[in-house]
Amino acid sequence: PHTVTEYNTGFPNSFGAETYPLLAAYAAFQDWDGIYAFAYHNADGDTETIGGFFDAGTDPTRILGLWNAALLFRRGDVEPGANLAVTPLDRQTEIDSLRSAGAWNLVDATDVGSPPAAPLLRRVALLTEGLTAPEGSVFTSDLSIPSDGIYDADGGQLRWDTAGGVVTLDSPRSKAVMGKSDGREHRLGAVTIRPTDADQGYSVIHLHLVEGHTFTAYARTAVITAVGWAANSNMQFVEYPSTPVSGTPPPEGIALGLADPNDFGTEPVIAEGIGVDIVLPYPPSAVIAYALDGRCDRKHSIPVGNEDERALLQLSESYETLWYEVVIKQQWTRRGRQRRAP
Repeated sequence: PHTVTEYNTGFPNSFGAETYPLLAAYAAFQDWDGIYAFAYHNADGDTETIGGFFDAGTDPTRILGLWNAALLFRRGDVEPGANLAVTPLDRQTEIDSLRSAGAWNLVDATDVGSPPAAPLLRRVALLTEGLTAPEGSVFTSDLSIPSDGIYDADGGQLRWDTAGGVVTLDSPRSKAVMGKSDGREHRLGAVTIRPTDADQGYSVIHLHLVEGHTFTAYARTAVITAVGWAANSNMQFVEYPSTPVSGTPPPEGIALGLADPNDFGTEPVIAEGIGVDIVLPYPPSAVIAYALDGRCDRKHSIPVGNEDERALLQLSESYETLWYEVVIKQQWTRRGRQRRAP
C-alpha cells in the first residue's frame, strides 16, 4: 500500500483552500491507498480561532477542503490513470542518493531523471532493482512534456494549467475550478463554471453530485462549495522576515508571515464567500437552490436564473455562506435521459 501522511499548507498562507482537494484529486489519479491531513487541531487548548500553523478544524476553507477531498478520494470520483510510466532506480544509485537526502526530501523519481511534471500526466512508479516493467508501461524519461505548461492527466479528468494558474476537474460526479478567479468560463462536461469575484483573484469551487448517477443521468441532489481565504480577526501580518503588511487578506505574491508567531489574532474567524456563476444542464424550473449554514442546514433559497434555457446560479458573498445545496426536480426516463416537458 502507498500512503501519504502529514500533508498541509502552513497557515497563514491564504491559498490553503486548495490543499486537500488537490491532494485528493491527484492521489486518486495515482491510485494511492491512503492520504492523511495534518492536523485537525494542533494548538494548545480549546479555541474558536485558527490556533496553529496546521490547524484545519477551525479553518472553514480547509475543513470544507477535507469534505471535498473525502468525496473525491473515497468515492473514486477521479479515476486512476490507465497508463503507467516507470522510472528505473538501481540499488547503488538509491544508496548514493540517500547520502544527500533528508527527512523532507527523500529519494524520488526526479533524482534519477523523471520530469517533475510526469505525475500530472500519467500514473507513475519507481522501478527498483530486480523488478520488471509492467506490460504496456513506458519510461517517464520518454514522456512528451507539453511546452505550453498545460498538463492534461491521462483519462482527461484533470487539467493543471500553469500558464493560466488554474486546475480543473471534470468527472461524472464532481466538477471543480481551483486557482485564478478571473471571469474565464470553464466548460466541464454539461456544467459551466465562471468564477466572477474574489478578493485575491483566487477561488476554489467544487460541485459534487451527492444523489444520482451523473449530472446527466438520474441527478437529484448536488452540493457546491465556493471559498477563498480565511483568517482570524485582528491578525498582524509581515512580509518575511519582518516588513509589516496591512489589510486582510494580505497582498498576494509575498512571503507571508506573522508579526508575532505566538499571536494568531482573535475571534471570530473570517472566511471569504466567492462570486461564481454556475450553469446546470436542466431547465430553470427543475432546480431549487439553498444557501447552507455552518451546520449544513438550509438558510434560505436563492434565485435560479435562465441562460439559454439552462438553470443559472449566480452565487456571491452576499449570501454569507461557503456552500450551497442544489435540488434537481428533473424527470428522468428509465434510460436516465431527461424527460421532455409535455
